Amino acid sequence: MMPRFWPMFRKEFIQMRRDRLTFGMLIGIPVIQLLVFGYAIQTDVRNLPTVVLDQSRTPESRDLIAAFENTGNFRVVTHVDGRPALDAAIARGDAQAGIVVPYDYPRDLARGTTATVQVIVDAADPLSSQAALNAAVGVAQVRNLAILSRAAGRSLPIEARVRPRYNPGLRSPNYIVPGLVGVILTMTMVLITAMAIVRERERGTLEQLIVTPVTKTELMLGKITPYVGVGLLQMTAVLILGRFVFDVPLTGNILLLYGVSLIFIIASLALGLFVSTLVRTQQQAMQASFGFMLPNILLSGFMFPRQAMPEFAQWLGLLPGVSLIPIGETVFSHLSILVLPVLTLLAASLAQTVRMVRAGMVEVLRSDYVEWARLSGHREREVVLRYALRNALGPTVQVIALNVQWLIGGIVVTEYVFGYPGIGQALVQAVSARDVPYVLSVGLLIAIVYISLNVIADLLVVLLVPKLRTAQ
Repeated sequence: MMPRFWPMFRKEFIQMRRDRLTFGMLIGIPVIQLLVFGYAIQTDVRNLPTVVLDQSRTPESRDLIAAFENTGNFRVVTHVDGRPALDAAIARGDAQAGIVVPYDYPRDLARGTTATVQVIVDAADPLSSQAALNAAVGVAQVRNLAILSRAAGRSLPIEARVRPRYNPGLRSPNYIVPGLVGVILTMTMVLITAMAIVRERERGTLEQLIVTPVTKTELMLGKITPYVGVGLLQMTAVLILGRFVFDVPLTGNILLLYGVSLIFIIASLALGLFVSTLVRTQQQAMQASFGFMLPNILLSGFMFPRQAMPEFAQWLGLLPGVSLIPIGETVFSHLSILVLPVLTLLAASLAQTVRMVRAGMVEVLRSDYVEWARLSGHREREVVLRYALRNALGPTVQVIALNVQWLIGGIVVTEYVFGYPGIGQALVQAVSARDVPYVLSVGLLIAIVYISLNVIADLLVVLLVPKLRTAQ
């Protein structure tokens, strides 16, 4: 089976060994990226520079300001004497938050009326401002509960005890480092594979390989298979650094993790191979690779929560990807509820498909090359499966691909009628709400899926029908 694959495999390893700089970059750059990103990327915003305008200057106001500092979200950099100075500090960027305690703050507390405190936040950075707002609301709630409990002379009637699991300390590396595994593998696997094929074309050695007895399948597999091992080596290095440098716990089935990562690596290599067919130079390969990777990284959920994205963007994020998501949250979990409706819709066209295959078989069995195969001594089973059936399936595959539009339409109707969550129900709701951008986006996604399936069908026809591959 593919006897010339192993020479190509060894050739790629020899070339990789000679180009030690590239091999060193394949291992060294992911390590450097992990060390830099692991320490630099933090999701929890702390120590926002804060300016304080304390007009009360009483023990109660100083106690309140200390409560804000104790949250860890605010870091008081200076105290000012007036509102213009506070506004100027925030406008210059010297502070990102401001706390204003009015004159009558302690008097309102003593009277039992509502005391007000103003918190001003620079919302140019939504992540930082949201953290500051949440911390300010939390301080107010805690102090309100303490005052009310003292006034009522009893303990709080309800206490919510939150116990975060899997990341009790809410440490950013526990989330960032596993996500960086997917980002690093995608960046290196797609880019290196695309440039490896194009480099052969630029040097003129690809034509030399094509004229050898090596088949196209053996050539492509021999070129990309060594990088599977490189990807697993990169992943091992990242996991070791994550465990011993960032103290990220590694629990669960390690073999399952490597098995799923192997599928991820193969998908990334396939994407790089696809990119190499579109370009002619290594510079174009680099630009096209980044063009594919950027949407994947932004839509993967690694940088922004997928739950906050529109539904069509969430589905795009499930395409060959980027960030390593929990194994249970795959595209199959989203499509499992559609298995029965899809089978029902396929059963309706099954009779037509069988009839088309039968008609094609009858026509092909009468052709000259089938008769020549019989006269050459091939068994009837081999004649039917190798020569007749493959040629008869070609037109059938094309017709099935053209009928995919009815299947997509049936899925949309099924989701809407039975209330299944999915792109069909979201599309109908968007049409009802006259959400034109959403409708156009979903329509574009469906069109891309339809065109992609027809392209895959055409490639499958070329693989099935031998005379198409030999046609000039």
